[in-house]
Amino acid sequence: MTWSKIHTSTVVTQASGGYADSKRYEQWAEIFSWLTGRGWTVTERTGNSTSNEHNYWRLEKTVTTYEGASQTLLWNFRLSNAISSASANWFNGRAGDINAVGTNTTPLQNFSGFLPDATLGGVEFWQSDEDNDSYMIVTRTTAGVCQTQALFPGENSYRTSGSATSATFGPYYNSIYPVWGADQMRVASGDKEMGFGEVSHAHGNHSNATPVITHGELHIHDEASSIIKWRQADVSTLEDFSLARLEWNSNGSSTLNTRIIDGTYYIQLGDQNGCAVALLDAGSVNPNMNA
Repeated sequence: MTWSKIHTSTVVTQASGGYADSKRYEQWAEIFSWLTGRGWTVTERTGNSTSNEHNYWRLEKTVTTYEGASQTLLWNFRLSNAISSASANWFNGRAGDINAVGTNTTPLQNFSGFLPDATLGGVEFWQSDEDNDSYMIVTRTTAGVCQTQALFPGENSYRTSGSATSATFGPYYNSIYPVWGADQMRVASGDKEMGFGEVSHAHGNHSNATPVITHGELHIHDEASSIIKWRQADVSTLEDFSLARLEWNSNGSSTLNTRIIDGTYYIQLGDQNGCAVALLDAGSVNPNMNA
């Protein structure tokens, strides 16, 4: 019932060079291949290759919500592999199949440069032995600085939500990108950072409250509703109502740390100055997350 690193990418990308030389295609292909073992079906568009400037994938995952409904998450992904730089985009999978996404299609999210190049470090794949559908992807520099690039919950964690076919909406009104660059939660027609703990904190009324740790349960929300109710033995929520409510900015290395509580190592996700953080149990092994 612990989290551990089960793979580190061996793909070394280059900051510049030809399409085939950069190895960015290989980097993303490895990430998506790894996700197939976490319950995702990944379809690569015919014609993708290391020599192409634009490469496309479709990702699908059927989940059982915590209310017991079955829903399929659908995403389309494009890697734009320019000679001097690269960018990536997520598209609404419900708006059309992967062959319908072209270079002029408006993305839901775009990002560039968050995966390491050359000697900057590697991509690490972390997994719970409680439920291998849950996972975390971390980038680490050679100096040891870590950032989280994906956090996905285990089975029976999603809230049932309505679907939308418009390209301005995500696969469902509330969903988490399989891998992200900046915002990781898709909420209706906008991206929002996600928070941990209960949906709303009247922290002003609890200024003298003692921090509380809830083992086996982690709420992920957008400050309006719980998108995820994640009940798993190796996830916990630590709440300190005397602190301000702060959401988690995944791009900051300061929101990914190692914490020791009662002799157990935890991967701590979230702003330690905020009222709630997530804890992933690493057992007796130090995960060496920015600490």
